[in-house]
Amino acid sequence: MQNQTTPYITRNPGDLLAAGDWNQLQLDIKDDILAAKEAAKEEIREEGVNLAGNSEKFDNQSSTEWVAQLDERYAQKIHDHEEIAGYRRYIKRFTEDDDVVLLEHGLGRYPLVDVYELKELIGLTNDGKILEECPELELDTCKLFVYYGHREAERYGLMGNVYRQKIKIGVPLEVFLAELSVDYEDDDTLGDVLNDMLDAFMEDPNDEITHCRSDWIEESVKDRRKVEELKQADEWADIKVALLPVQVRGSRVRAKITMELSEMDLPPIDVEIIRRVEIAHINYETTAVFVEDTQIIVPDNGFNDEQKEEIRKKASDDMKPLDLMILLRS
Repeated sequence: MQNQTTPYITRNPGDLLAAGDWNQLQLDIKDDILAAKEAAKEEIREEGVNLAGNSEKFDNQSSTEWVAQLDERYAQKIHDHEEIAGYRRYIKRFTEDDDVVLLEHGLGRYPLVDVYELKELIGLTNDGKILEECPELELDTCKLFVYYGHREAERYGLMGNVYRQKIKIGVPLEVFLAELSVDYEDDDTLGDVLNDMLDAFMEDPNDEITHCRSDWIEESVKDRRKVEELKQADEWADIKVALLPVQVRGSRVRAKITMELSEMDLPPIDVEIIRRVEIAHINYETTAVFVEDTQIIVPDNGFNDEQKEEIRKKASDDMKPLDLMILLRS
């Protein structure tokens, strides 16, 4: 750009102003303006736009590049990340005092193991009122329950309050089916879908656990309602499958049962049953689960040794199966 103090065309006093001078003056002015504009744009690019392109970087490296560099510096060279990770879920029922099952997981390593006891579901949040209303349904032994959340969560005691939030126990049937890889069509009946779900959930090596369905579900199955109909009525999404896995802390599973002792001319008592759960990795493909050393603790209510032994035998005969959910992760 020309210096602003220098004339475009120099002339002395008394010189003749020709037409060519006037034309050249216009061209010089245009060139000067164009040069000034280009200089301004270059300054904006260098000090603004080009710097903005690096705004998501630190020291000219992106976050991904920094993570990769730190991994290269600190992470072990032999760690596996997730490419060979695996997950298994088993449902096993233990009925004997001493029992063992072998889980052929095929994970190719010693997996991490979490053990959960499957608890009875119904009446959790309404003090068991539904159990008193419908004793013929034997809901007190139910470990897997299918119900319509919108109408029945509170009735069956499956609506929990956490501060101001109400939470329905269970997962949507649609999610449960996807997890089990159960295929269904819109023209399938609800009864057929539920039967396929149970077959998949309790497929070998899983054991069958006590399962039941709510009144609304039973009525819908009886009426042979189809998936498409339930979706159109905006009911399909709120059908729930409820389980209650409670993590076993340590190696002891404790349960209290109330025993009626009228045949012994004794009042009812609460007896504690303790079972020990142990996990052993046999090899990289197999894990063993042991349930053993069952203890029946009778309260000291003035019973003699003979009476205590009789109570223990009755408690052992009446002892409910122990249903465990066993999660393996490599």
